[in-house]
Amino acid sequence: MGGSDGERSALSLLAGPLASRGFHVLTVGYFNEEGLPAKLEEVPLEYFEKVFAWLKNNPLTRTGEIYVHGTSKGGELALLLASRYNVISKVAVSAPHAYCFQALDGLASGNLVSSWSYKGVSLPFIPVDNDIFYEHHRICLEQNKPFGFASTYKTSVERAANKEDARIKIENAHADLLFIAGCKDNVWNTYDACVELMDILEKHNYKYNYKLLAYEDLGHSLPIPYTIPLNETLNVKMGEGVFTCGGTLEGNCYGQSDSWRKTIEFFMN
Repeated sequence: MGGSDGERSALSLLAGPLASRGFHVLTVGYFNEEGLPAKLEEVPLEYFEKVFAWLKNNPLTRTGEIYVHGTSKGGELALLLASRYNVISKVAVSAPHAYCFQALDGLASGNLVSSWSYKGVSLPFIPVDNDIFYEHHRICLEQNKPFGFASTYKTSVERAANKEDARIKIENAHADLLFIAGCKDNVWNTYDACVELMDILEKHNYKYNYKLLAYEDLGHSLPIPYTIPLNETLNVKMGEGVFTCGGTLEGNCYGQSDSWRKTIEFFMN
């Protein structure tokens, strides 16, 4: 499952290398496609129950084991699903978060609903304060520095009065877990989130395997190497400023390559 851009076609870059190693792979869109919500807003979790049923009944994938890979917003979703559905036995997440957040489109419109829903009701979520971002953006422009969203998410979580309600209850999962985090992620504070997830699992004596791969100079990049030249995506002109996903060119290259190799090992073993 991909991130907030909604481009399922890009997931073929991930699906192909997994399929070439003997896995049956299903790329799953969850918004902005026919029959699905137009926006990443109150996406119903019941939809994924249909996905699980399809996998169980399809002759190619009829198995008791379902593995999930999620990137960015898809990582948030993958952990959320694992916390609620025992059919998932392995989860690898690249640049995930530990909380459910406000719908992304709502940031511009001010529509305060969750990214996810169940039985027509928004799941508890952390509201994201635009004022934090605007102040960060202003300072970056004044200092001629690239901007991002990590500080906005970090501060929004710190200020939230409903943190426990919005927290993904990952301790309820029945799956082996692999977290991949860039310490320089500038889209959101994924490293902080992954450390929190690890602490929660340890506190609850989680009985399945779990591991964090943290990379000092990795930002918020694609989970698989050798696809899009990193120097074209590391810094992007946006409006009057420059947006960066974080990290260094060398750090993103190494983090992508090493974490992808270890993701394959995780799914294979």
